[in-house]
Amino acid sequence: MKIGFLGGDRRMKVAADFLTKEGHTVSLVGEGTPTAAFFAPLDLLVLPYPATRDDIHVAMTDLAFSSLPLSSHTALFGGRLPKSFCEGRVFFDAEGDEEFLLGNAYLTAAAGVATALRAGERAFFRVTAAVLGYGRIGRETAKMLRALGAEVTVYVRRGTVKEQAIEDGFKAHTLKEISHIPEGLVFGTVPAPAENLSLLTVTEDAVLYDLGGGLPTEMKTPTGSCVRTLPLRGAPGVFAPRAAGELYAGSILRFITHLNQT
Repeated sequence: MKIGFLGGDRRMKVAADFLTKEGHTVSLVGEGTPTAAFFAPLDLLVLPYPATRDDIHVAMTDLAFSSLPLSSHTALFGGRLPKSFCEGRVFFDAEGDEEFLLGNAYLTAAAGVATALRAGERAFFRVTAAVLGYGRIGRETAKMLRALGAEVTVYVRRGTVKEQAIEDGFKAHTLKEISHIPEGLVFGTVPAPAENLSLLTVTEDAVLYDLGGGLPTEMKTPTGSCVRTLPLRGAPGVFAPRAAGELYAGSILRFITHLNQT
């Protein structure tokens, strides 16, 4: 199969190399404008995860989806693909691959926890940590922090998720129950701004890490000052590009197997 990788970070290079070793003909354009020869003829175009930040341009490039000269027969693969771009095409979104999502959650959590561990001076000994959200990434983050000695409290939007966190052995609150987060280390794992999140206050010396893209760029303290959020979206591609790239390649290969069977 002729496969083109467009945009992305180091994990895309790893995934491209992996598929080359599997016998596919692979070309990669990480930055800049690809030539017409890159697109014609492609059996499969692989886009980054996530594929876009604004639903208009391919992530990490200045290329608009509407300008890509694709054959109608070219299949698409990526993460969080714009619906309008996929209309009339065979495509697969990695958001529908549970095996990929679980692996990506682990790598994202590991990247966030490792970043905080390197930045701190106490490791996690007796450190109080808050995890906002308890989806795949939130659960993995909470488990890793607890395993390293932190005292973890989980904050969620729904009561059913709160019950799950409590069953897993964590202290938990719904966001509507609180107005202040007292923990010194805060990990946001929600993918979009949660209701009431921007109204919460944090401690003056809090350190905020955003793993899901849903934390405000800064949060206020009770005295009215602000604490900046440290964005870590796309962390697997920076922290563990080989593991992240091989994980992405595995999802692509499952899609290719599906294509060959249909």
